Amino acid sequence: MLFGKILWMPIGSAPFHFAAAAHAAQERDSSGTFGIKIIATVGPSCASPTVLCEIARAGMCVARINASHSSPQERQTLFEAVRAAQKKLKVPFATLLDLKGPEVRTTNLKPVTLTQGSEIVLTVRQQRTQEGTAVLVLSLSGIRTLAFLRRRMRVFLNDGAQILEVTDEGETQVKARVVVGGDIAPRRGVQFPDATTVLRGITAQDARDIAWGATMGFDAVAVSFVKNASDIRRARSLLARYDSRALLIAKIETAEALDHFQDILRLSDGIMVARGDLALAIPAERVPVVQKELVREARAAGKYAIVATQMLETMTRNPSPTRAEISDVANAVLDGADALMLSAETAIGDYPVAAVETMRRIAAEAQTYKEPWDIPLRKSAKDMPALNERISLSVAGQAARLARDVGAACIVAFTETGTTARLVSRSQGGIPILVVSQHADTLRQAMFGYGLIPAARPARYTKRSRFSSLARAAARASGLARAYEPIVVISGSIFGKLGETNTLTVIAA
Repeated sequence: MLFGKILWMPIGSAPFHFAAAAHAAQERDSSGTFGIKIIATVGPSCASPTVLCEIARAGMCVARINASHSSPQERQTLFEAVRAAQKKLKVPFATLLDLKGPEVRTTNLKPVTLTQGSEIVLTVRQQRTQEGTAVLVLSLSGIRTLAFLRRRMRVFLNDGAQILEVTDEGETQVKARVVVGGDIAPRRGVQFPDATTVLRGITAQDARDIAWGATMGFDAVAVSFVKNASDIRRARSLLARYDSRALLIAKIETAEALDHFQDILRLSDGIMVARGDLALAIPAERVPVVQKELVREARAAGKYAIVATQMLETMTRNPSPTRAEISDVANAVLDGADALMLSAETAIGDYPVAAVETMRRIAAEAQTYKEPWDIPLRKSAKDMPALNERISLSVAGQAARLARDVGAACIVAFTETGTTARLVSRSQGGIPILVVSQHADTLRQAMFGYGLIPAARPARYTKRSRFSSLARAAARASGLARAYEPIVVISGSIFGKLGETNTLTVIAA
């Protein structure tokens, strides 16, 4: 939602490049705030660069490619379309590769009917589904043992539409009673909400997809069905093999992830509250409260928080959302999310552009009711004991408060990795934050953060003595500040050095 006319401002022989200034200025006039980012899933409905450009203009900040629903060739085609749209628009919207993760599916090739109260056998042995016999036998793929299942544990089929209860245990097969019956289409998903599974967090397919994503230059990778911190460590090590600086987003969608959430959060760059599968792992009525808790914890730690799943689901086939969906989107904004995600709405929906536009309008209205959040330093820093990290957290928090106190037109954050800007954005105080960096990936990754607007710093300007003039030029060229309006500048005392955010200044634009 921070895209619009591209402005160029020459400084010496090198240009300052700004994305979204015109649209940002318009939002400032209409809603008095900036902020929420929109992630749109790329699929058949928006596979052309032309439609992607329309979606970007409508408000898409991140283009998501889902590895679960596309072949390698399809993913390559989608990625090339995204890059073509970026080149055409010359705006730094980010790219997100969402890994498939471990999954268990039925192997039936034809629809199967489960009758309530009947008995069924689940087996990991690959064999044809046996119907018409005394006991229905249904094979499962993606798993080698069922020894973790105990009597009275539930098994969900088809996203919980059908429910089984285990009646007899076994290593490679179990017997179960059908509690909720119905028809199962071919290759439906299977979940074990009451059990700790033995599924690997990062599969061989995930490893191949990470390698491909790193090679292509994705800005972020979302790890599906994370169970504990070791899954994040594994993904990080795979990215490191290819010298990738991609952000790691941990998808919180299992009960085990909730149990190990703080460890996962500490090692991730952000989280995604994947409410669909999470509602199968915990009682569905708990999901709204858990969403609020997870988002708050992520903000306190200075990590990105994304809310996903069925936000405007009816717009997959209808031109307008339900009132409940409008409230859902607005409440996610009020919870403090950095970004909201559209899935089927844009990937296979009939109204992909309208879905993004609708989400942008709802979010803009909700943002007018947000209050800045002053985060206690001790809560954010408890897992980050290094002195320079504590200083960075404190200075970033002060930047947001100072900007509000002096009525700053904007905050200018000089950053190498984007961490400084991310920490400043935690308060979500309604003041735009210009992310000034010479690194293209840092600028694109800023599109995950609330209120962050990327601005490219010319590489030839590296001396700290120039940072005030650069900040002033950035604020004016972006259209966010007029001459002599106060702006807050945050940077490091050693200009361009990583992890040295310790300087805060107020200057006139």
